[in-house]
Amino acid sequence: MYNNRSFNQQVSSTPIQLKITGPTLEACKEQLYKQFSTDYEIVGYRTVMQPRLGGLLSPKPVVEATYITKNTVSLSKPSDYYSGVQSNYGEILSGMNRTSGAPASSREDFVTARNNILKQQIDSPAQNAIKDLLKNAQVNKQLEEIKSKIDTLSMKTAEREEHPSIVKLEKLLVQNEFSPFYIEEIKNRLRKEFSIEELDDFELVKNSVVDWIGENIKIAGKYKGKSPHIIVIVGPTGVGKTTTIAKMASKVKYLSRKNNVPKGQEPVMHMITIDNMRVAAAEQLEHYGEALDVSVEKAGTKDDLETLYRQYNDPKVKFIFIDTSGFSPNDNKNIAGLVKMLDIPKMHADIFLAVSASTKTKDLEKILRNYEQFNFRSVIITKCDETSTYGNILSVLHEKGKSISWITTGQEVLNTLEPASHLYFLKTLDGFDVDENHILQQFPNETAEEK
Repeated sequence: MYNNRSFNQQVSSTPIQLKITGPTLEACKEQLYKQFSTDYEIVGYRTVMQPRLGGLLSPKPVVEATYITKNTVSLSKPSDYYSGVQSNYGEILSGMNRTSGAPASSREDFVTARNNILKQQIDSPAQNAIKDLLKNAQVNKQLEEIKSKIDTLSMKTAEREEHPSIVKLEKLLVQNEFSPFYIEEIKNRLRKEFSIEELDDFELVKNSVVDWIGENIKIAGKYKGKSPHIIVIVGPTGVGKTTTIAKMASKVKYLSRKNNVPKGQEPVMHMITIDNMRVAAAEQLEHYGEALDVSVEKAGTKDDLETLYRQYNDPKVKFIFIDTSGFSPNDNKNIAGLVKMLDIPKMHADIFLAVSASTKTKDLEKILRNYEQFNFRSVIITKCDETSTYGNILSVLHEKGKSISWITTGQEVLNTLEPASHLYFLKTLDGFDVDENHILQQFPNETAEEK
């Protein structure tokens, strides 16, 4: 605290104004106490910047305290107890009441002198500099607010100035349920590759975007492995895995008859179910097997599956179809268990992920992420007859870099499974005039039915 001792006795000398600097106000007080004991009073202090190493280093902030001593102080420099001690030698306090040059002797005179010094501090150049800094800070803040408003206005202006063709195209993509990520990618490509004159031709814009969508669709290539071709279908509950296996076996039978393969030389197939979760799953597959004249076995454990694989692992066997249990994408425990069950030595299975065409974008992203551990070859899109737009699924598969092998278009086992093609998805685009001949030239279909 400041020393507010009463002064009832005569002061032996006129008080003088002195200054001391230190890292803190308390440090200044400590040094003053060492030098004057309690015979001083601090009348003001401020923060100043102290140069270092002749200006080679950045200045550092220190506290500069102004104080008054009670007793006579020599006009020579006081002991430098602290490196920051400074004095305004010979500076006599202004505003002191004097008579014929007599020294001030009353408490009132001392207070008056102190107040005058404080007033000088307030009106000092340093205080004015601080005021200027505060004003500058306020101006800078106002400038930042103005800049922010300008940026916001610029964004809104840019939106308003978007070319009408890009605006119309965006609405068409939204209409087809493409994801925001996918739409922004298409818009950016239009801005980058099209001139203003080309954007004015909306038909050109639409046709180009159809081609770009086609480029983003990855169609899986043909299977090039050796016999038997082991096909495993995994995926969530209810997407139609069992029915898809039956459709695949039916397609093999159909193509064999279409190509006039003699009876007895038809491709040999076997079906295995490891679906232990769904009631009557084995019975359903057995029903299909009986209709197609294909054997059906059930594997309850990994050992059972390995035994059946060794039994069927013969070059004369064309296909081994394995049906699996369906799990929620959040059921990490059972999904991991299925991965381990399928890990049979030397069984190089061709794994497909089955997903419904009507799956929402966010759900599809989760399915792909959680089933990634199967290292599936590509995707089978089921229940294509239950939707009219494919933007959602095409967006996610493009973003994840996944290909499509097959699509299913109904519940009937025969004639509702077909190889995926660019034309199938592009000709369903709503609001686009798709030239089928152009699409077939741009993206030739696979000639072989079996992938």
